[in-house]
Amino acid sequence: MKRMLVVAALAGLALFGGGLAYLTWLTSPVEFSHAVPAAPSLSIPGSADGKGADGTGGAHSRLYHLDPARSEASYSAEEKLLSGGADTPVKRVGTTQAVAGDILLNDIDVGASKIGEIVVDISQLTSGDQMRDNALRRQWLESSKFPLATFRSARLEGCPTAVREGQLFTCRLSGELTIHGITQSATWVLEAQLRDNNLTGSATTEIKMSSFGVQLPEIMGTLKVLDDTDLKLDFVAVPGEAATGTQPDR
Repeated sequence: MKRMLVVAALAGLALFGGGLAYLTWLTSPVEFSHAVPAAPSLSIPGSADGKGADGTGGAHSRLYHLDPARSEASYSAEEKLLSGGADTPVKRVGTTQAVAGDILLNDIDVGASKIGEIVVDISQLTSGDQMRDNALRRQWLESSKFPLATFRSARLEGCPTAVREGQLFTCRLSGELTIHGITQSATWVLEAQLRDNNLTGSATTEIKMSSFGVQLPEIMGTLKVLDDTDLKLDFVAVPGEAATGTQPDR
């Protein structure tokens, strides 16, 4: 009996040691890019300055670039303690300014506007907890392996006919969202306005991370992350070549 207890104790220590080693590996620093990603450019036919005046509606279209210095992509997910904790999940938020993309706004027919491919480097997401961020990069989100999230083939619906300076407008934005190398349809709620020569606003959607093949985080039976995740892009888009192309120091 004594021998069995010793064996059980040693096995428990081995399991604990293995779990501790796994946790140390999981949360150890991961190399990732700190550069702003690139996105395919939009242009107005026959125009070099983003203010085209051809027969395709270019006279009422203007090209805007997302400014990474003043834009931010974020996720919001809930963590729940599995034992000895409160029943109410705790919301965790991660953000990055590593965003790129173009918007071709038609100010007399917003529904005819074009949204270029939006690119976010999700390996640069930070939540204020370096261990959590490294774990997401290394295994759960695997963003060191799949750093870019993209949204393409966008379609605008439910938009107003025209927009005026300072007037908030709302549209539905549907397209193909790719995360973790898997593409799914997604619909966003877009709110935007023209202000001080810029196009500013936000786009929000809710997804299930498991539908993108992401392993839901769970730490040694004590904490897990719930599947429903809110995504948001707060943006400032500037006309022509005015985007800074750099992120401010953090």
